[in-house]
Amino acid sequence: MSWEEEAIQKVKSAEKLYKKGLKTKKKKCSEKIESAGKLYTQAGHDYVRAELGGKAAECFIKGATIITEAGGPMAAQNAAENYLEAGNILIESEPEKGIEYIEKTISLYVQRDQRARAAKQLEKIAKVCEQKLDDKRKAMKCLEQASQLFKDDKSPSTANTCILNAANLAVEISDFESGLKHFSQVANFTSQSKLLQFGSNAYYMKAVLCALAIDFVRAKNVIHELTAESEFEDSREFVFCSKVIRFVEKRKLQMYKTRVKKFEEFSIMDEQTKTLLKRIEQNIIGDSNDEGGELRIDNDRDIDDSLEDTTRDSSAVEALTEHHGLEKKQETVNRKISFDEDDLF
Repeated sequence: MSWEEEAIQKVKSAEKLYKKGLKTKKKKCSEKIESAGKLYTQAGHDYVRAELGGKAAECFIKGATIITEAGGPMAAQNAAENYLEAGNILIESEPEKGIEYIEKTISLYVQRDQRARAAKQLEKIAKVCEQKLDDKRKAMKCLEQASQLFKDDKSPSTANTCILNAANLAVEISDFESGLKHFSQVANFTSQSKLLQFGSNAYYMKAVLCALAIDFVRAKNVIHELTAESEFEDSREFVFCSKVIRFVEKRKLQMYKTRVKKFEEFSIMDEQTKTLLKRIEQNIIGDSNDEGGELRIDNDRDIDDSLEDTTRDSSAVEALTEHHGLEKKQETVNRKISFDEDDLF
């Protein structure tokens, strides 16, 4: 007898047993219904072996429903496993439907205080949402929930990994408020770990850049808050953030781009950092266009400051002097001003 034939026989037996159970007294009714549910589960596994996923999923779902109806101390656990089997099958061909049944599993796991198992299934859903459904916002939300469940289960490192992945997704969907919140959490966690603290300043920087992608006022407040509760102020990332906040406030695009380029020469930037810096650059351009110009230089001192902060060629200086009706000596035009060591960062 083939696996498919075995499954068909078990389904028929389950249907008969279930009908008999409905006609008997309460105690025997529950026993017969529970047995019917187990037969549906067995039939589901037989269909899996026969490589008939659709029929297998139907049996697992039917089994979960009947097992829940029968009740009993293990009903929730057995139903959760059935829903999970069905979800794992359906997620390949019908991702949204598969997610629906995995979410039922998660709900039952949480009811039974199995937080880590529930969190792992949320990570699975997040991956499907990101890769198959292109729904990065839902993926981020799932990772947030998973992080909290891992934290409740006393697994802080795994919780931190989830919230870091959520932070990266937040940047990808331009949800900078969430990115700010999550990168701050990651930075605080890593700063307290001897093994991870070397990377905490990069996460503090990302939190500030998320705030700066919103506006420079928010970034000023955030960098003040972060330096009050950490050693971020002693880092080159802090100096870099302080500089670019000033350039964004003054809408000095070329100075901003030069600072970013110099910082990149001495640091490895991941995709999220590059995305944030590009978004901030676009914001400067947008703000400058609103004001009717790219650079906003108010006096001679600002011109001198800009000369001290960027590398000039003769055409750049001529453009500045022409704009303000000022005359600069030829030796200044020909002089190539370099960054001092602090300005590199």
